[in-house]
Formats: sequence, C-alpha cells, structure tokens
Amino acid sequence: KTIAFTLAVLATLHAAEGFMPVFAGSGLVTRANVLSRASHLSPRRKAAKPPYTLRTAQCVNVKMSQTFTESETWKDTDIPALLKEGASYFLDDPDVKFVPTAGGVNNLVQYCETSKGEKYVMRIYNNGGNTKRVRYEHAVLASLEPMRAKFSFQVPQYKGTLKDPAVTFVKLSSGAEACMCQMIPGTLPKDADPFILGKAAGELCKALTQCKVTEPCPTPPYFEVYDVHSAISKEIFYAEILKPGFDCMRDGALPKLVAELERLDERILGPEALKKNEGRYPMQLIHGDLHYDNVLVEGGKVSGLLDFEFAAEDWRAMEIAVCLSK
Repeated sequence: KTIAFTLAVLATLHAAEGFMPVFAGSGLVTRANVLSRASHLSPRRKAAKPPYTLRTAQCVNVKMSQTFTESETWKDTDIPALLKEGASYFLDDPDVKFVPTAGGVNNLVQYCETSKGEKYVMRIYNNGGNTKRVRYEHAVLASLEPMRAKFSFQVPQYKGTLKDPAVTFVKLSSGAEACMCQMIPGTLPKDADPFILGKAAGELCKALTQCKVTEPCPTPPYFEVYDVHSAISKEIFYAEILKPGFDCMRDGALPKLVAELERLDERILGPEALKKNEGRYPMQLIHGDLHYDNVLVEGGKVSGLLDFEFAAEDWRAMEIAVCLSK
C-alpha cells in the first residue's frame, strides 16, 4: 500500500508540475486539438490566477477519518436484512431481490431488481457515519442534473424516498446511510483504451466548473498529499520506506522514486514553494476518484462515471493524476 501511495503521490505532483490550464473554446479536449494547440505553448506557461486560494475556505483543517475494510465492517451484519431495510425506503415492493456487484470496495453495493423487473443499485455507505460527505456527494450530483442530457455517458441518478422524493439518502437502523440509484449499463473497463477514460474525465471536469454547490465541502484537497488521511504524514511516510519491507526495492527503483519525490516535495510543497505557487494551479470542483473501478464501458465507449463520494475543491490537475494513479 505504501508503494502504491508513493506512485500516486508522484503522479499527483508530476501532473501539477507540468499542468497547463484547460484550453479556452467550446467542445471537448481531445487528442487532436491538444496536439494542434499545444505545439506553440510553453509547458511552463503560468496559469491565470483562479478565484481560489491554495487552501479553500470550506476545506481548511479537514483530515480524512479512518474507515474500515469491508470484511471488518460487515462480518457481523445481517446483510440481506440491511439491504431489505434500505430498499423499503425507496421501493414499495417486499419481493425485491439483490445480487452482489463486482465493485464496491468500501461501501456495500448490490444490484436490486423489483418484482416488475425494474433494476436499481442499492448502496449502503461504510464511511464511519460521515453524513456530511454523503450530503455533499448528493449535492454535487444534483448540481449536474441540468447538464445530464448533454453528457456522452451517465452519472448516478439517485432515487427519492417514497415519503419525500426530494430526499435521496436515509439513515438505517445500523447507523449507516443508504441510497438507491438507477442502474447504468456497462462493465468495468479492465483493459479498455485509457484514452476514452481521459476523454470522459475531461468532459466531466468541464461540466463541474459550472456546478454551484452550497453544501460545505467535507473532503480535504488531495494536493495536500500528506494530510488526506489520518494514518499518513510526511514524517510517517519517509519513516515507512526505511523499513525492511522495502529492502527488495533498495537496489532498484526505490532510491530513484524517493529522490524524485523529495525534489517534487520541495518544488511544490516546500514552504517557499507554497508562497511562490499561490494561485498558480487552477482549482475547481473535481470528482477526485476517477480510476477504473469507478468507470463503466459499453461498446468501446465510457457508459458511466460512478462514485462521487470523494468530490472536492482541488487542483484541477488532480483529476488526471487520480486517473494515472491506478
């Protein structure tokens, strides 16, 4: 996990270092127009200062809380009963059936089919009771609603409760929140062309610049890589890679990785760099978790982008950095 974290950090910082602002003009950012327009631009061209400071006011001093693995969370839970309870808030159907999905690393996610053949996805959150994060996710998706018809893919459309169609998530007897959304066709990409994911990420990124979300953002920006989780800090990270578990890489890639990370640390996250880079990297609302486990493809195209749970105000470059990290 620490090796993976090292690579993710490197991807993040490299994306920020070489970042250029999104090109002006209409249409999607495609391979063709990037090549045609980038040929005369300096890779060091400084971006226009965005209307954000390096740390957004809504996310100051936020640090991600520890969550539990799926096995620890659900091992003593009557999962069928919990799923039935969750479905009862959204469907008037006692005969609803559930089938496990291939995804859902942190949360409990299962397909849901009614007695009439209608298909949904039932999601029960495993986030330590972080209602603020659930509320923010649903607010982000609600803000995308006016643009939904223009997308070349689908994003989750949460179903309102039977009691109040405007309410899209509920708290269960276990204390966990639950929601239900329309089923999006497609399968996990696995070895699909990564270009189609990049294109979809660019399309979503552009749309998110138009979103107006009034809910406070509960998720810290990923560009503060050593503050995104309670179990990590800069000191812990560098101490961890000195342990025997990394000896197998000691004569190989590790020294180069660490040297590059230290260079980028100083260049981007050092005290002087933070002052120098204030406002350099454009910030906006991003999905924040667009890797292959949160994407569906069908017929050679992206059919759905899932799981907006970690959406946050962040460096725009972080969106593609997350795509590159897995």
